[in-house]
Amino acid sequence: MIMSSYNKIRGHYAGESKEFLHDILRTKWNYDGVVISDWTSIQDKVKSIKNGMNLDMPYESEFYTEVLDSVKNGQLSEKELDMSLMPLMKFRDRVLSNKEKAKMTSLKDNHTMAYQVSQEAIVLLENDGILPLKNVSRIGIIGEFAEKPRVNGGGSATLKAFKMENPLDEFKKEFSIDYSKGYCEENTSDELLNDVKKVLDNNDTIIFFTGTTESLESEGRERPHMKLPQGHLDVFNVIKKSGKNVIVILNNGSALDVSEISGNSNAIFESWLLGGANSKALVDVITGRINPSGRLSETFPKKLEHTPFYGEYPCNADTVDYSADLMRLGYRYYDTHHYDVQYPFGFGLSYSKFEYSNLRLGSDKVRDDELLYVNFTITNTSDVDGFEVPQIYVSSTESYYPKPRKELKAYTKVFVAAGASIDVSITLDKNAFSIYSVDFEDFRAVPGKYEILVGKNVRDIELVSSIDYFTEVPYRKPLDENQPITNFKLYKTDVYDYLIKKYGKLEWYDMEQPMKRILFRINRDFKLSDSEYTELKKKIYE
Repeated sequence: MIMSSYNKIRGHYAGESKEFLHDILRTKWNYDGVVISDWTSIQDKVKSIKNGMNLDMPYESEFYTEVLDSVKNGQLSEKELDMSLMPLMKFRDRVLSNKEKAKMTSLKDNHTMAYQVSQEAIVLLENDGILPLKNVSRIGIIGEFAEKPRVNGGGSATLKAFKMENPLDEFKKEFSIDYSKGYCEENTSDELLNDVKKVLDNNDTIIFFTGTTESLESEGRERPHMKLPQGHLDVFNVIKKSGKNVIVILNNGSALDVSEISGNSNAIFESWLLGGANSKALVDVITGRINPSGRLSETFPKKLEHTPFYGEYPCNADTVDYSADLMRLGYRYYDTHHYDVQYPFGFGLSYSKFEYSNLRLGSDKVRDDELLYVNFTITNTSDVDGFEVPQIYVSSTESYYPKPRKELKAYTKVFVAAGASIDVSITLDKNAFSIYSVDFEDFRAVPGKYEILVGKNVRDIELVSSIDYFTEVPYRKPLDENQPITNFKLYKTDVYDYLIKKYGKLEWYDMEQPMKRILFRINRDFKLSDSEYTELKKKIYE
C-alpha cells in the first residue's frame, strides 16, 4: 500500500491529484497496488476517486451520500468507480493467496535482530578518552530515561515491543549502581536535585540519560525549540558543577541543540529511539565489547537560528515554495554555505583510528552506460578492531543547474582489523551525476567535470580525484530565440564564438538581450539574404 499526504501539491491535495496518483504513480512507475489516504485528508471524495484514490481512511465519512448522488447524476461514472475499486480487489486476492498465512514469526529472533541494529545505530559524538569504560566497577546513573526508556516516537510512531529492555537493569548486571531519577518527564524539583547530589557524592563516574519527551517531539506539531528540556538541563548543571566524569546518553528522534552539554561532558552518545532492544547495546558499547560505528543521518546545527528556514517557516502564507530545497535543506545547506555546525552529516567516532589512501578511479572519462569504480585503501592504525563507514560525495564544477557544493552518492560499512589494511571498491552509476530536469520532468545526467570525494563525513574529506562525464541524452530543452545571448555563451560556446568571429564583438550590455534581437540587428546591418538568414538561424538553434 501507499499512503498519500495531507498537503496540496501544485494546487491539488495529494490524495486527489491526477498528476501524482495517476500520471506518476501508476503510469510512470507502473504501480498497481492500493493507495489509501492519510486520516481524514480527503476533501473532495469524487475527485479523489476519479484520480486514483482507492480507500478513504479511517472510516465511512460524510462523503457517502455524495458518492451515491454523483453516480446517479452522472458526475461519477460506474467505470470510474470500478477502476477505483480494482486495486482493492487485487489486494484481497493477494492476501488470500499468501503462502505464509497463519505462520508465526519468532519474536525472540526479532529481538536479537533489533539488538544488532541498535548496536550499529548508536553514534559516539564526543569522547575525551574516558571510553570505553575500563577498570570501573561503580557508577552513578541519573535520569528517568534510564528507568523508563524513551524508545518510540509519539503518536502513530508508538509501538509496544515484544520485549522491553531497561537500561538501569542492564547496567546493574555490569556495575554497582547508585541511581537518581533527576527529573520527571521535563521537570525537576529541589527534592530530585538533592537526590542527584547524593549520587554525585558517592560516585566518580556518572551516566546521564536525557533527550526529548513525547510532548516535545511527536507527529502533528512542530517542536517549539531544539534544546533539551529545561528540567534536564538543570540536572546536568548540577552534575557539571560537581566536576565528576559524565557520559551523556541522548534519546531523541532528530537533531538537538547540545551546546550546553558539548564540551562540558567527557563523552556523548546519540542513541536515538532504540526500541525494545535499547539497553544491552548501550552497555556493550560503553564497555567496549562493541566498537561504535553509527553515523549521523542529519546535521546537528549549533542552534535553531542556524537552520535553513528559520524566520520563514512556519508562516501564514497558503503556499510554500520548495524550489530551493536542493540548496537549502539538510547537509547540503550547511556545507554549501560553509556554516559551522555542532556535528556534520555522516559524523561518528570510533574506538579505532582509520587512515585513507591510494584512491584509484576506474576511468577519468565516463558515459551514461558505464559504471565508475571508486577504489581506495583504509588502514586501521589502532589496536582495536572496528567498522568504518567511507562515504562518496560528488561535486559538480560545471553545472547547468544550481547545485550544492557536494552530495552523498554512495557509502558502505567495512570491517578493518587492528593494524590491517583493506581495499574498498564502491560503484557509481549515472544517477550519481544526475539532477532533476524541469524541462523533461525526469532525472538526467549533466555532462561536464565532476570531483569524486572520499571521506569520513561531509566535512572530513580524505581523498579527491576528478572525471569528465559525457552523455548524449539532453538534460535541457534546446536554447530558443527568447534565451539571452549569455546562455548561448555558457551552453553553446561554438555558436557564440561563431557570431563573434563573423559579425564582431558583443558588448557587456548586449549579454541579456534575447538571441532574436541580436539576429535582427545582424540581419539588418549585414543585409543578409533570406537564404543566408535561414542558414544562420539553423546553425544557431539546431
